[in-house]
Amino acid sequence: MIKNHGGDCKLYIIPEMKHTPLGQQYHVIWNAIKNWIKRKVLRRYYVNS
Repeated sequence: MIKNHGGDCKLYIIPEMKHTPLGQQYHVIWNAIKNWIKRKVLRRYYVNS
């Protein structure tokens, strides 16, 4: 089930997945990847403007 919160796409295979260690680890890694992409995109945007 995919939930969309203002462009923040989250995939929950199991609703309880968030509360498992693996789910939390996945969440942390996913947030880190999103932040890294955001920084890359923002940096490119600022350099080009």
